[in-house]
Amino acid sequence: MEETSAEVRRMVMAGVALSKIVEFLRDEDEFVLTPFNFLMVFRQAVGVPMPDSRTMLEVFDADMNPLSSIGDVDRMGDRVLARYRSKA
Repeated sequence: MEETSAEVRRMVMAGVALSKIVEFLRDEDEFVLTPFNFLMVFRQAVGVPMPDSRTMLEVFDADMNPLSSIGDVDRMGDRVLARYRSKA
């Protein structure tokens, strides 16, 4: 998961939208996208605590499919991830 975390960190710092990060995680061969792994990768990548990661999870179902529009997912992701982007 270390290489995946490093790539997620790069993506977060570059301002990549949450929907694109989830798409990357879904396509990553060495990563199984589950809600728990989602929480863990953001914690390892940029130090997102569980409450903030859970906020991001609220816009996905148990299979990590969006429950709302991609625009809504990305706006919420930007709100949560903005404070971690500025810590680099």
